[in-house]
Amino acid sequence: MDDLPPPPQPYDFVLLDRGDFVGTRLDEPAKDFVTKSGDYEVFVTYTSYLSESYAREAMKIPDKPFWSRERGAVESNRIKLHVTS
Repeated sequence: MDDLPPPPQPYDFVLLDRGDFVGTRLDEPAKDFVTKSGDYEVFVTYTSYLSESYAREAMKIPDKPFWSRERGAVESNRIKLHVTS
C-alpha cells in the first residue's frame, strides 16, 4: 500500500505579485528534449491539484489569494528554439 504524502501547509505556498517569478533553472542540452533539428516552441503549464474549498477550509488560508484547480491552467510565455545538429 502506498502512503499518501501529508497535506500541504500554508508555508508551502508563495504569494506572488504581478511580474514576480518563482522557478528553477534547467541546464540540459537540447538533445535531451528533441530528437532532430528543427524549430520548436517550449512552454510550461501549471494546474493546481487543490480545490478552492480544500485550500480555504482544511489549510486555513481564507485571507490569501489562491490559484485553485477551478481557476484552470496558467501557461508560461512561449520560447521559440531553432535546433541544428
